[in-house]
Amino acid sequence: FTTFSAIMVGLSFVFGNSIRIMFESLLFLFGEHPYDVGDFVAIDGSVYEVRKVRLLYTVMISFENRTVYFASKELLEKVRITSSVAATPIYE
Repeated sequence: FTTFSAIMVGLSFVFGNSIRIMFESLLFLFGEHPYDVGDFVAIDGSVYEVRKVRLLYTVMISFENRTVYFASKELLEKVRITSSVAATPIYE
């Protein structure tokens, strides 16, 4: 029993942060659901169009036509999002 406990404690230190980030990303995307594909989102004074929404990151396009990848954790912790629904929804 002590060997199993030691292994589980060791694994929790190794994978604990990754599992926490995935769980927080799931709650962010499905719980809060702050934006959809095609929405225009203002982040720190810049406006982006949401192109792809994935579990761990979101792909956005700036008005300068730059592709920007935002981590879900970064959007959850640091950024206030003001979004407006796109006139024509885009489905993938």
